[in-house]
Amino acid sequence: CVKSRQQASCSVFYHTKVDVPIVLANLSLKLGRSIRFDPATEKIVGDDEAARLSKPIYREPWKFPEEYLL
Repeated sequence: CVKSRQQASCSVFYHTKVDVPIVLANLSLKLGRSIRFDPATEKIVGDDEAARLSKPIYREPWKFPEEYLL
């Protein structure tokens, strides 16, 4: 893709549709309860603990880019 300037075969838009349900299912399994997710806002609804756990924890000095959560 770098040389040809064509779209990659592994599009980030496709993989987001695949990865988000998997991450939510793993989080639901870890918490032992269902999680409500609003696809329009791409946020977990009504569950502060699940929302907090969905944000990765980075080692210092790195920080999760908060603008991704807006």
